[in-house]
Amino acid sequence: MRDWTDEDAISVIRDIIIDLAPEPPINRHGDLDLVDDLGYFSLALLEMAFTLEDEFQLPPIDQESAAGIRTVGDVERYILVQLRVHGRAEASSAEA
Repeated sequence: MRDWTDEDAISVIRDIIIDLAPEPPINRHGDLDLVDDLGYFSLALLEMAFTLEDEFQLPPIDQESAAGIRTVGDVERYILVQLRVHGRAEASSAEA
């Protein structure tokens, strides 16, 4: 299993979210809203979640956690925390 740096993980997360977005944005910057800015709906959200879980080899997201995810930044924070919880994040130079 791969250990992820924050930068590598965020890059992959953004690529997946944008690639699967029903309405891909012209501007990829900023904390885009999954529904309002990217056009995600229930089935597209599930596809995105499954793809991220597979890519990062994480367990399925629980409903309570999913309910709090509204933006790309929320997804990034959730995945980074999960990588740390599951021992799959590389220590940053500040942590070493």
